Amino acid sequence: MVMDIFKNPSTFTWIGRHASELRFLVDSLDKPPETVLDVGGGIFEPFYLARMLPQQSRLYLVDVDQKVYEATRILNCGEVLSLPYLSSIACNKNDNTGNPQPNTDLTDPNLLKQGFHELEMAGVKDTFYTDDHLGEIWLHGDVPVIGIERADAREYLSQHRDEFGFVYAGIVLMNMAKVLSREELISVSRDLVASVKPNGVLGIGETPIGLYGEKGVPTSLEEGGAVLTDLLIDNVVQSRGKLRGGHCLRFVRPDNRRQYSPISSQEIDERISRDQLLARADVKRREVEGASLGPYLRRQSKTENNRLLVAALRRDGGYNVWEAPMAKVMEVTPPTRRTLSLLPGLKYTKESQ
Repeated sequence: MVMDIFKNPSTFTWIGRHASELRFLVDSLDKPPETVLDVGGGIFEPFYLARMLPQQSRLYLVDVDQKVYEATRILNCGEVLSLPYLSSIACNKNDNTGNPQPNTDLTDPNLLKQGFHELEMAGVKDTFYTDDHLGEIWLHGDVPVIGIERADAREYLSQHRDEFGFVYAGIVLMNMAKVLSREELISVSRDLVASVKPNGVLGIGETPIGLYGEKGVPTSLEEGGAVLTDLLIDNVVQSRGKLRGGHCLRFVRPDNRRQYSPISSQEIDERISRDQLLARADVKRREVEGASLGPYLRRQSKTENNRLLVAALRRDGGYNVWEAPMAKVMEVTPPTRRTLSLLPGLKYTKESQ
């Protein structure tokens, strides 16, 4: 697969990243959660997540990166930070040296405008204020204060079991997969699942390459005890001839009574046929039998995987899976964000679960 992955743990983000995923996941909850955990949420994500939650919810952020932790605390206290400074700490790292790579998503006016549009689509447009001339950013006055802690995720999770109605871990597992063994990754996955209350939801925002292989996120979390209910493509783009972007994954505990997706296969088919890019990507649906999707994705990685997973919905006895030929995906995907996505406006109908 023509994809891109950095060898060093990344803190890269943009304003609006994961916003539609968080909206979808929050709307899927049975009831407003008392406590929410954002693991490795970075600089911006916890604040627009806070805007999506009711006032009675308590949101906690844990991040191991010292600079990210400090920046989040500064913003949370109502102080101002410059976007050029934030672009130097919210960034990818060079493959060989670990040096920061410039994050133009936080300095390019057009990319910033697109980011705020993504926030608007997720219903949290006014989370941040900016001064375009000085390149400064600060929080809207009514954003709830959150609890912020600098800690290793593994240590934190081991101390907080059955505690959160919603846990979001973004690309944390993919970052950990760069430095942990497969067994260690499954152990972390087990701790993530254990931190969720029995009726809660675990959300992941994963890059395409993170779906496949021995350390693939669906495989690791399923072996850690989670049940994958929904997987939906979001923000997949082509950059310099390589595929980047993300998917939204929704997991529940095995003792959760709602283990099947209420989203109809017909709705996914219709959304694909109406989307001007996905409609040209030759997406096909197939049925995958079994209680886990991980084995199927691992088999894909051991052969010449020339297809990209677009969506997967859990059904009784298995999954409905949509895939597109990689060659067609590369052909139709332009180098702009919000391209291949099924999420905006997609409703998780609780009544049909």
